[in-house]
Amino acid sequence: MSDGSSSPNKPAFMKVDGLEVRYATSAKVGAPTVVMIGPWPESIHAYLPMWDALATDFSLIAFDLPGYGGSEGRTDLMSPHSMGGFVIELADAISVDRFHGIGPDIGVRRCSLPRRCILRA
Repeated sequence: MSDGSSSPNKPAFMKVDGLEVRYATSAKVGAPTVVMIGPWPESIHAYLPMWDALATDFSLIAFDLPGYGGSEGRTDLMSPHSMGGFVIELADAISVDRFHGIGPDIGVRRCSLPRRCILRA
């Protein structure tokens, strides 16, 4: 996980698969990692009300899916399978091996994720 921290109020940007992706992190050493997928068609700002409470027990990563919120999009990433692969690419880009995935609404259900993610909808 990234050494720096941000929040949905002050997000950061990174290049993943050629796209600018808006994300926020809060690192907690030794804690389980939670990847929070921005709800479609909203953004990581949906996590503001719970961010501080979750950050006491977990390392957090929230990001806007390609084409939503503040992230650039690409038409080839609009299928559930492709979007799930992109979630894994993002986790790889910030060196996260295993994580819990959270996505309100249809965020997680639309992404086909491999077994290294424990899904929570």
